[in-house]
Amino acid sequence: MKRNLLNQMKKEWRDNLWLIIELSVVCLAIWGLSMIVYVRGKGLFAPRGFNPENVYSISLKTVSSGSPNYIDLGENANDAYRSDFCELLRRLRENPNVEAVATHWGATPYNYNYDGRQLAQIEEQDSILYYGNTRFGSPDIVNVLQLNSLTGRSRKDLYEMMQRGEILIGNNPTYESSGRDPRDLIGKKVILGGDTSRINRVGDVIEQVRRTDYEPGWAGGYMVPLVGGDENWGSVAVRVKPGKGMQFKEDFKSNADLRKLRNVYLSDLKSV
Repeated sequence: MKRNLLNQMKKEWRDNLWLIIELSVVCLAIWGLSMIVYVRGKGLFAPRGFNPENVYSISLKTVSSGSPNYIDLGENANDAYRSDFCELLRRLRENPNVEAVATHWGATPYNYNYDGRQLAQIEEQDSILYYGNTRFGSPDIVNVLQLNSLTGRSRKDLYEMMQRGEILIGNNPTYESSGRDPRDLIGKKVILGGDTSRINRVGDVIEQVRRTDYEPGWAGGYMVPLVGGDENWGSVAVRVKPGKGMQFKEDFKSNADLRKLRNVYLSDLKSV
């Protein structure tokens, strides 16, 4: 009798062990799925920091010297390259369907810009460094992406700050979780990524321009004014007027003067 009872308990113990293992696996699966849904949902409903509607990206390219369409400009090739690019930008800005045009490097969203840098203050040591994703743009990037100030400043104010060479920094959840406020950096002289050859001044704090709609923000970001003007940078971002997207695309496709000038041309028109 006792032996049968012990055998029965042994069998039930084994069955219960497998039940516990199965329930543990189910709990882990539910927990993992819940975390994925939470992170995705949190990213989806968080502010994106920009308005992608009516924004287009364009790539700058040059005709190869081996191409039959290449125009030999001799010693003036470099100057012609810059001036022709600026002329194409002027034509874009004068198009009746265009609201704003900016040149940039890695400034548009959805491009998986991995250029991350730390910010260090010049006038004081800070043990908690601000880390952010770096984007370079001409001042009009403020109007193309419709950046939003977190201190109540207007886009005109942000534009003028970038014209003065001041950088705009985004809100930084990791920095803020340490008890720091990015707004305390406004007006401070800083260097980015240890580059002491260029001293920057923080102009304002803006909503962080996220790389995707779903990726949750954890770091901050910088919008840094381009050095050297439009003629030195090859990526273009355009905001067209509401309801004018089809007209602009048709103009860009049919009007060669809007796309090409000698050895410089614009291509790869894509809606952000």
